Amino acid sequence: GFDYIDYNLINIIVCPHCLFASKEKVFFRKDPSESIPDVINEKRFKQVWLREIKERKRIFKHPNEIPTIERSLETVVYSYKIAIEIAKKLGELKFNDEMRWQAIHLLIALSEVHMSNRNETLAIETLTDAHTRAKHLFNNTSNNSIAFKCARVLMIWGLYKGQPKEVMPYLNFLQDMKQNKINQLNQTDKLMLNKVFGEMKRAVENRGDYHKGHLDGFHFIN
Repeated sequence: GFDYIDYNLINIIVCPHCLFASKEKVFFRKDPSESIPDVINEKRFKQVWLREIKERKRIFKHPNEIPTIERSLETVVYSYKIAIEIAKKLGELKFNDEMRWQAIHLLIALSEVHMSNRNETLAIETLTDAHTRAKHLFNNTSNNSIAFKCARVLMIWGLYKGQPKEVMPYLNFLQDMKQNKINQLNQTDKLMLNKVFGEMKRAVENRGDYHKGHLDGFHFIN
């Protein structure tokens, strides 16, 4: 058989030279002649990032773990923190909601890492940050798919806390989009809406399964 691998632990790619970190492979180049994605080709970001290399390397205590799948918890957590910092900065500098969403997605993954290591306090703090950012992004984005994904995060958080009043406005939003506005969406947004609405409708119907009292950490109990 195969050994179990927790992909949350190796999700982040880290440049061994400058410690740029992301889960997106397209942000890394094997050949200097390859083009740089526009979202990270930001002069102000590069200046700050290169200026702080020495400090990041001082904090990053196990650089030998970067190319391996056997990373210590310290390396995993710091890799996530770097990637989240990058996503946040690029989201603001480039006014890019995809990067803002990526920061939320990474925060959720990091909260799972904390919970898997039985650090519930840090897990909830990290997830609360993700919830706050998801709510702000939901209210301000013009990207439909991102709005749907944010609604999913907000609904799951409400179900986890056992607060249905926090859930229903987002389910109503998804239902209204599906019933009345789906023909105004492009194909990518339609697929995302159908996926999120279907999943969250079932989640609300089985809301007890998502309550923290019925979960092992953030996982369903078999």
